[in-house]
Amino acid sequence: MSEAHALWTFSIGVYGKPGVAPACLVLQERHRLDINLLLFSAWAGAAHGHVLSATERARAFATVGAWHREMVVGLRALRTRLKDGPSPAPGPRTEPLRSLVKKAELDAERIEQDLLFGLADWSGAGGDRLQAAAANLAHFVDLDGAPVPIAGDGETATILAACLPERSASDVAAALAAATRSAPG
Repeated sequence: MSEAHALWTFSIGVYGKPGVAPACLVLQERHRLDINLLLFSAWAGAAHGHVLSATERARAFATVGAWHREMVVGLRALRTRLKDGPSPAPGPRTEPLRSLVKKAELDAERIEQDLLFGLADWSGAGGDRLQAAAANLAHFVDLDGAPVPIAGDGETATILAACLPERSASDVAAALAAATRSAPG
């Protein structure tokens, strides 16, 4: 595993802010999203003012899509299954295994973030960071690569506000509304 890099640090910081973890989980379940890809998209905009092009979005998805679907989701399913059975799970005999699977899941997510960080090659000053992050989230795809309209979801506003805490809630709402109007579909 590589040392901490800017994307990982950003992701951990944002994910740890109040309301963000539950918002991510809701979006993940509701729209079948890859939260690492969502955080990468938010980071490109919020930290760099960079609006991902269609080519960059496709490249990011192609780079991590199969890994996420097969490894991250597979480990998550196993960890979740250990919470409710089959017997002897859940229980004291299976909790150490569940802890190992949870660590493996986090390691798999870190590998995914390392791959995404390797794609970040944005030189020069970017544009408005809020507008860029909102645009990136408005052009988001699900685990199959199909566009999903998440910019209008309240959870997306929660995540975007956590990315740029210096911006007001009304600024975040306006940026997402503008991005929603310009998003395809």
